[in-house]
Amino acid sequence: MRIISTLTLALIVATSSLFAACGTETLTSATPCVIDNDCERGQACVDGICTASGAVGDTSGSGDATQSDTATGSGADTTVEDTAIEDTTPEDSGSGADTTVEDTTPVDTTPVDTTPPEPTWTFTITSPVDRDAFRTSSAITLTGQLTGDAIDFSTFDLAIASSINGSLGIIQPDAAGAFTLPLIGLRPGRHTLSVRAVAPDGLERTASVVFGICPDDSVIDFTADLDPAQWLVRGDTSRDASGWLELTGLAPSRAGSIYYLGNTLAEGDVEINLRISTGACPAPGPCSSFAEGADGFAMNIWSVASVPELEGILDLAANGGGLGYGVSGLYGDRIVDSFHIEFDTYYNRNDIHTDPTAVPHIGITQNGDPENHLVYYESASLENNAWHDITLSIQGSRVRVMYDGTMAIDQDIPGLSFKGGFLGFSGSTGYYYNYHRIDDLQIVQSCSF
Repeated sequence: MRIISTLTLALIVATSSLFAACGTETLTSATPCVIDNDCERGQACVDGICTASGAVGDTSGSGDATQSDTATGSGADTTVEDTAIEDTTPEDSGSGADTTVEDTTPVDTTPVDTTPPEPTWTFTITSPVDRDAFRTSSAITLTGQLTGDAIDFSTFDLAIASSINGSLGIIQPDAAGAFTLPLIGLRPGRHTLSVRAVAPDGLERTASVVFGICPDDSVIDFTADLDPAQWLVRGDTSRDASGWLELTGLAPSRAGSIYYLGNTLAEGDVEINLRISTGACPAPGPCSSFAEGADGFAMNIWSVASVPELEGILDLAANGGGLGYGVSGLYGDRIVDSFHIEFDTYYNRNDIHTDPTAVPHIGITQNGDPENHLVYYESASLENNAWHDITLSIQGSRVRVMYDGTMAIDQDIPGLSFKGGFLGFSGSTGYYYNYHRIDDLQIVQSCSF
């Protein structure tokens, strides 16, 4: 049995009377209490009255409705507002789809410029200059100049190279930028000479020049014995002790040839000078015997790649009217690329071929065919036993022959393209015969680029 104190009971009665007097609202009956254990489950003892534990009364009397007022029963919603930031993350519908928002910011694909900066200096080649031409024995010097403000150029490297000879070394200019290098041992041909200047910081520039190196003129006077490494000698040809070549000797049915192996002729323009003599007397000059001789001789230039290939052609060459070079046309079916100038002293009439004239003549033929005269010049003095000066000049398709200072031949030969090759001489005799002499051979190769 609960025992309620007189004071508590009096407070309850007073409170009830107060609420009744106000007449504002009928209250439900409340169970008086002293402690929470005096109340039902789910209630707590608040100010002597059992009150639901989830309801908190307004004990301040100020009318603040931020909390629910269960004591007044007014029904007003006093729930505290939730001010947490709303979660706007898209709801996962459970479909498994990836709802991550894609970053559509454009990617910068502009290439990064890795070009090194331009050097603040320049340089030039002052010699040689473009299209210069030199002989192999010429003294050639490379010179040039680097230019820039407040630069000690002696710290630079200059790498020199030729398109034919390869690397020519590395040099340093002087402090002011001037450089010089003698160019020694350059081989014949068209050279592209390049100079690459490299600064200590690695920046570089390159300059180049194109020029030509031509073989020196060859002058052969036959005063010395023939060097077997330089000359291919066949048949009855020999060097006369007096200092000239004799191709056949004064005897019937002879044949001989000789070819210079020391240096082949280059493709392109060429000039060849020589002296010739043919007749019946043993020494060149006036001769009391001026009978008809035979057959004559020729200067031949065969465009072949090797000595064995040259020898294969000579093995087939016809003598007599073929003058030691006939291998095609009526003399065979060998296909060759060659150039010939012949000094023919015998009139061939239906003897394999027929000459274009009965007079001794100088003729131009091609490709191993003695019958096909492209152009010829008549000269009765050809076999008078004297020395005669001959100059053959080939420039493109134009052929000129000087005979003792006279222009004997000057003609454009359509389709002529001089290919160079092995140069030599061949001669022959038949029933009739002569001496056939060669001396003072000079070869002047073209030297223009």
